[in-house]
Amino acid sequence: MSDISILIISLLVIWVLARGSLPFTQIGRTRTTTAAAIACALIEGITPAQAFAYIDSQTLLIMAVFLLVGANLAQLRGATSQSSRLVLLHPLALLGLVMLSCALLSMVMINDVVVALLAPLLLLLPRQSYSATLLIGLALASNIGSAASILGNPQNIILASHSGLSQAQHLQQSLAAAILSLVLAFVIIVLLKYRNLQSPQHTDRPAEPLKARWSYQQWLTLAVAITVISSMTLTSWLWPQALQRLSLICLALLLLSMPRNRIAVLKQANIPLLVLIASLFVLTHTVSTALLSDNHNQTVVNWLQGSIDSLNGIIGFSVVASNTIGNVPAIILLLSVLDNLSHSQASLLAYFSSVAGNLLLQGSLASIIVVEIAKKRGISIGFRQFAALGIPVTVAAIISGILLL
Repeated sequence: MSDISILIISLLVIWVLARGSLPFTQIGRTRTTTAAAIACALIEGITPAQAFAYIDSQTLLIMAVFLLVGANLAQLRGATSQSSRLVLLHPLALLGLVMLSCALLSMVMINDVVVALLAPLLLLLPRQSYSATLLIGLALASNIGSAASILGNPQNIILASHSGLSQAQHLQQSLAAAILSLVLAFVIIVLLKYRNLQSPQHTDRPAEPLKARWSYQQWLTLAVAITVISSMTLTSWLWPQALQRLSLICLALLLLSMPRNRIAVLKQANIPLLVLIASLFVLTHTVSTALLSDNHNQTVVNWLQGSIDSLNGIIGFSVVASNTIGNVPAIILLLSVLDNLSHSQASLLAYFSSVAGNLLLQGSLASIIVVEIAKKRGISIGFRQFAALGIPVTVAAIISGILLL
């Protein structure tokens, strides 16, 4: 009975993550997911200490750092005027720049963190009719870029650790497919949103006057932001074991250098998003535990073991896992029932599980982060709007992988 209850709650959460709120209410993703995580923990008899242990504190800490960086930069007077120069670019060029930058950054650090940094910065631009398209392109590019790197997302790190797959091996096998997928994603977005990307450029707010001089506090805020971004990026690549300690230092530095309007900065930082992510960690772990209970153990084990025997099985597993229980718990479940995993299998799983997250809005934490940040700034991205681009982009990425992997 408890397993059925958890299944019903999980399906409800998936619906809310895709739709944005509970039917006929204003209860959004964060409140629904938090309540669902608590309910599932109570059903499974999980103690508060165990629930907190399920939360990836390092990911939350890194997310908090980059959300605060974006919030600090957004408070700089004249930031909108400076960023509005990018709007002088043709919308197609701006889309290409956003997607390429996001994909490259997602190859050297976790894509969830990349979008948490770039989405607030992108929203510094004066709002255009194509702002939602840019944000969707950002989310799609983050998953494609992460597909080519073992550092691109948590499940790839887990797969590499379990199989011994190196960054060089995975990059050699998946880079061509990822590049083709990114190019096709750009082409698909342009074809489907051509009119939108050609529309006259207008803003919903007047440009701020560009000041000749910045104050000491503004220059300090900018310098700290650059220092934090560069140090976190380099450390994630060269010395990942020190990343958590560095994150604490950066968080303290950001808090000490925060502009005077601290309440506005904290509102801009979107703290409820961290609550949503923490709740998802607890919920997905609880669902994973329920799936491996005695009632379902053998059925689930047989399906998991058979899913990696062929390319079609890996693709099917990746698509289903990404858009239901999530990539990370699915990969943990898979590895728990496998005796060994070859480098080739690990690389295929890393690529296809990453790009499959683009299929639907709930398929990737990076997509949810982008949508929640956009919602906070008054830009609504719905399930159908995302799926209209996500489905063809995912199909193109899967075909690219079949051809080139």
